[in-house]
Amino acid sequence: MSAPAAVALFALAEACPQLRSQDNVLRLQEQVQRLEEQIADRRELYNDRVFRYNTALAPVPTNVLTRLFGWTRREFFAAAPADRERPDVRLRDAAAGPGTDHDGPSDE
Repeated sequence: MSAPAAVALFALAEACPQLRSQDNVLRLQEQVQRLEEQIADRRELYNDRVFRYNTALAPVPTNVLTRLFGWTRREFFAAAPADRERPDVRLRDAAAGPGTDHDGPSDE
């Protein structure tokens, strides 16, 4: 998931009281984790296909066709550094009141 989408998702969780319950936040975190894993899997699949495509362009009979048809090597997918960072998320404790913030779950 891109960083802006994750920030928006966690902002929604913070703004909606029914999402602030511990159980709902845990389910939300699990879903975000599953989405991140799916994105990583798709990125790996894409990069594998790019590797195979680029490798197929290199052999002698194919490289002639490559130049003739203008086929070019493709770049591997790499996320921008800003998209690799986890957003800083703080959820308010509904019982403690609106001025109390708690750090989101840690990666420990």
